[in-house]
Amino acid sequence: VLPACPATETTNESTVYTIPFQGAGLNAGYAKFYMYLRNETSGLSANLSILNPNGTTFNSWVYNSNGNYNASYRGFSKLLPTVSGTYTFKATYNGTVCSSSFTIVNPLSVNEPVSSAFSIYPIPADNSVNIKVDETMIGSNLTITDIAGRKMMAVQLGTQLSTLSTENIANGIYAVTISNNGQTATKKLIIQK
Repeated sequence: VLPACPATETTNESTVYTIPFQGAGLNAGYAKFYMYLRNETSGLSANLSILNPNGTTFNSWVYNSNGNYNASYRGFSKLLPTVSGTYTFKATYNGTVCSSSFTIVNPLSVNEPVSSAFSIYPIPADNSVNIKVDETMIGSNLTITDIAGRKMMAVQLGTQLSTLSTENIANGIYAVTISNNGQTATKKLIIQK
């Protein structure tokens, strides 16, 4: 929403889409992707793409400029991926590359490994998550890593039930790994605030 100056714009933007997604005024499963341009020039093209979590292309398209504008924006209604993960919307125009990440949460696509060593709840979590371990895992080291393998948290579990703050962890899909005396168990954690 673009009000008159000096009022601030309302972006109505999201970085997390829970499948099935239905955006206002959009077909089921679609979201609107925007590109904002400065000095748009007739005859130039923009290459746009949605990249999978592993960097491969989920979807790509080209926008051809047909006018000259000091400032402009273009919106494209595109089908969202349905597999959980963090994706990237990327636009390249006149040598400038811009990108923005977004997360797809699809509870049906999360294939959690079977493990009786510990449980995580609630899923999705918001500002905290409960970790419950069996007696053999008390004293275990717990790590939470993102899909790129970056460590977000590391703690030692002192009791069978621990509540961990996830306030400083962004929305997304993470791996929770507990290890103790050569035993290791991993489960997926979805954070959606």
